[in-house]
Amino acid sequence: MFDYDYLIADGIGSGYEAARNAIDEGYQTLIPVGGEGTVNEIVNGIYFSKKPDLNLGFIQSGTVNDYQQVINWPKNIDQQIDSLNKANTKKTPVTHVLGDEERVALNIADTGIGASVAYMASVERRLKWIKSGFRYTLLSLRAIAKWKNKPAKITLDDRYLEGDLSLLMSGFSTQIGDYKVLPHADHWGSKMAYTVEIGFSKIKSQLSFLPNLPLQTIIFASGDRKSTRLNSSHTDISRMPSSA
Repeated sequence: MFDYDYLIADGIGSGYEAARNAIDEGYQTLIPVGGEGTVNEIVNGIYFSKKPDLNLGFIQSGTVNDYQQVINWPKNIDQQIDSLNKANTKKTPVTHVLGDEERVALNIADTGIGASVAYMASVERRLKWIKSGFRYTLLSLRAIAKWKNKPAKITLDDRYLEGDLSLLMSGFSTQIGDYKVLPHADHWGSKMAYTVEIGFSKIKSQLSFLPNLPLQTIIFASGDRKSTRLNSSHTDISRMPSSA
């Protein structure tokens, strides 16, 4: 068993500050106990510290824990602790986002409907009493019902898209909210995957969720949409664990 200290995060942003403080104090391995939001704050604390040889582990307590599913991180607490004790590590890419704030995403970065769902789940904490991926299905249906497409111009490497944006997701992980939205992604790879959806129908999009069980690929159906899935050569690298 490894020795550890702990700190309880008490709100949005506190995990990031705790991670930065721990790194400044000389800690080299950080283990968030939580879901995607908690992990994301610790990942950003590690990334923006700009210090080498930092490691990230996991103790799962979130609703879905998408990234841990993708890398086959064990769900049993004893197996998780065993994996942490073995300390096998791999380098994984992260998605680097520039805007009003600079952030990185270990799982998937998105805008459009996906970002609306993430906001409802992580910030507004809607339907938090549902402890399964079905929560994200319900939130997705709500987001689609309220969504208004946004005019956008998108450049992806040497490709250009213009139209009313519905969804843009990018990253190296395959799934979010228990659904495979980037099935062509490689979580240990060097090329970022994208899914872009422009101008799809609300009704057809809602219907596309209903027959889908967790871990199935969602296909948005619309006759007038513009869609593309591709990979980019850009990547940022941090050091993260592999499952044992």
